[in-house]
Amino acid sequence: MEEVLKEFNLKDIEPGVVVFSKEDYRVHFINNVFFSQFSEFSKKDLFEKDILSFHKPRSIKKIEKIIDLLENTEKASPILLKKYDLSGIDRYLLIKLIKLLSNSEGKYLYCLLTFDITEYLLDNKKIINYLPIQQKNEIKLLLADDIIYIQAENIYSTVFTENRKFLTYFPIGYLEKKLNKNNFFRIHRSYIINITYIDKIIKEKNLYVIQMKFYNTKLTVSRSKVKEFSSFIGLK
Repeated sequence: MEEVLKEFNLKDIEPGVVVFSKEDYRVHFINNVFFSQFSEFSKKDLFEKDILSFHKPRSIKKIEKIIDLLENTEKASPILLKKYDLSGIDRYLLIKLIKLLSNSEGKYLYCLLTFDITEYLLDNKKIINYLPIQQKNEIKLLLADDIIYIQAENIYSTVFTENRKFLTYFPIGYLEKKLNKNNFFRIHRSYIINITYIDKIIKEKNLYVIQMKFYNTKLTVSRSKVKEFSSFIGLK
């Protein structure tokens, strides 16, 4: 079975735009689309504060690292997926950072583009139907039903399909909340499985070891999840 990778064109989405300087991270320009995407911030805050002041320390380090990498390349930074909550509604943005030409003083400006792709990922019940996957310079959407299991990778996750594995920018805890709960179960802090792809369940003492289809990897259900997993699959 071939994985379903749906394509979409970023040219069809009007982006939010922010232009800022690296020297002080002050904003020089913001368009109205960006304001609609981040309406929790006022124009006054965005123009009077530096952009790093809106982020937590861990996020600040990540932003600075991305910008530093741009100093050594002529290419735009990779497209990254970010998620933010606005009035309890989840929104999904693809963020692209571009280094602009320097001025006469040799200083650079940066352009941040934000594409809202929420409608491409969610169904009417707010369940994730597709996961954005980066392939070289393209973003494609992987059908969630094609996922066999998911492994945590720090703040990201790796999803395994029949033929390949892909990195997605969602943390595993968020995927646990947003994937279809009829099919997906988190058996361990590091793993979520699609129960429709279980090949066999091996009982070892008081634990379950899961063998997934198409893979030799054996995944152990954590002790804290054994009772819940047994009920979920109808063993008790």
